[in-house]
Amino acid sequence: MPPQCGASVRAPKESDLVLFAEFDGRSNGMFSDALSNNEIDFVSVPIYGGYSRLNKPAGYNLYVKFADYDAAFEIYDVIFVNSEQQPSADDDPSSIIDSLVKVVVDRPYGSVHPEHPDIKYNLNYGCVQGVIGGDGEEQDAYIVGVNYPLERGAEFCGYVIAVIIRKNDVETKWVVAPVYGGISPRTPKYTKEQIAAAVNFQEKFFDIEVIM
Repeated sequence: MPPQCGASVRAPKESDLVLFAEFDGRSNGMFSDALSNNEIDFVSVPIYGGYSRLNKPAGYNLYVKFADYDAAFEIYDVIFVNSEQQPSADDDPSSIIDSLVKVVVDRPYGSVHPEHPDIKYNLNYGCVQGVIGGDGEEQDAYIVGVNYPLERGAEFCGYVIAVIIRKNDVETKWVVAPVYGGISPRTPKYTKEQIAAAVNFQEKFFDIEVIM
């Protein structure tokens, strides 16, 4: 239906900025960090007025490109809507693939193992909080596709694209990739051989199988 004001309407372009949501300061920071970690461009505009005091914003309007809206929504969903609905480590490994999870970074890219200083992390590494792995601790996860250190404690949202089975150990490791950058359940980016090579710095001490 044409607009009643008589103005013309064009189809949105992929580069058009669209309003995604209004956030308070804390939520804006969390979501902005998650978008940055997934290489999704955004613009955060402070809102003044109302209950704003001492020139402090009352909130933020966050905009993303039209092309990135769906990816941003998936990240929003896992952070704010389904944050407690993580998959179980007891699930069949193949059923975990394509799950969208939140990894809390514990060992950033370039850091060393706290007990074995000869092991240097060539990937960011952390745990999926609320999911207990085979060793009784929270489920460990490697993050691929982010070739720079994430801050310790940062929350990274992405898809589980592979599970590493340690045949001679009780643990399994999940491999998580960004929502953005062409990686989704429908478009896997890595081969089993590439994943095995990426995690070899630590997994070389175990007999492993990569499931995708």
